[in-house]
Amino acid sequence: MLPLEHLQTTIARAVLAMEPVVAANVLTAGRADPLARLRIYQNNTRSSLTAALMSVFPVTVRLIDE
Repeated sequence: MLPLEHLQTTIARAVLAMEPVVAANVLTAGRADPLARLRIYQNNTRSSLTAALMSVFPVTVRLIDE
């Protein structure tokens, strides 16, 4: 098992870089597919970042459409 800091860094990089294969080897506990588990975090991260950008730049959203 990795130290907590290293584990968190690995997961964060996998989620933000959209490259879950790197961290899939770390997530072996449980019955769920590690890649499917990481995709949940990726989708939630992408959704919340998109919502934040849309709320900060409403004029841009209107100009280029959602």
